[in-house]
Amino acid sequence: MSHPAAIILVGSRWHIPWEGGELIAQRLEETGMNSLRTDQGSILEPERLAGTSLVVFYCEGRWNPPDPASRRLTPQQERDLAAYVREGGGFLGIHGATVFRDEYTVYPELIGGRFTHHDTFSRFTVHVHDPDHPITRGVGDFAVEDEPYVVDRYPGSDVLLSGDWDGAAHPLGWVKPYGKGRVCYLANGHDQRSLDVPEFRKLICNAAAWCAGGSGKAVR
Repeated sequence: MSHPAAIILVGSRWHIPWEGGELIAQRLEETGMNSLRTDQGSILEPERLAGTSLVVFYCEGRWNPPDPASRRLTPQQERDLAAYVREGGGFLGIHGATVFRDEYTVYPELIGGRFTHHDTFSRFTVHVHDPDHPITRGVGDFAVEDEPYVVDRYPGSDVLLSGDWDGAAHPLGWVKPYGKGRVCYLANGHDQRSLDVPEFRKLICNAAAWCAGGSGKAVR
């Protein structure tokens, strides 16, 4: 049985899950990674994750696919995802991935922060903090139209991107280890207006390659 290099989990009431998932799949293809898009949490079973280098969440961590009975990761799916990353799998969370349920026990530590709210959709500048990191290499500060996400970042991650509004700097992208695995979170990506910004497209490519631990190639 062949396995995709990456699994993209989609699902949202407020964003463009399938269209956005397709745009993300195109970015992964540029790194040489084929992918499978799905809105089914059952994809996180160990036998289905086997041989996969990367899991991408373009969904709320609390889950909102069409089927009301499936609107959350089960405790077992949550544990299986954490075990996959802990043993060396890659995890890339985009935009709403920091929105999750109170009852989750291991996902908060995995993703490294929690969405609190967002300001009015607007145009703002994303600042690059570490231009030498493989994810941000070759990417300078850039303007984007998006929801200015305010996220409570937990200790243990390194901020790569930030934005300034309401008199404060807010983290918009970070990386962290999780066991043997690599985790990256990118806060932008509400819809095509941000997903198609060249700098953000490059960030997705490079984040996928970095999280996968070399299974994909960074895009220069």
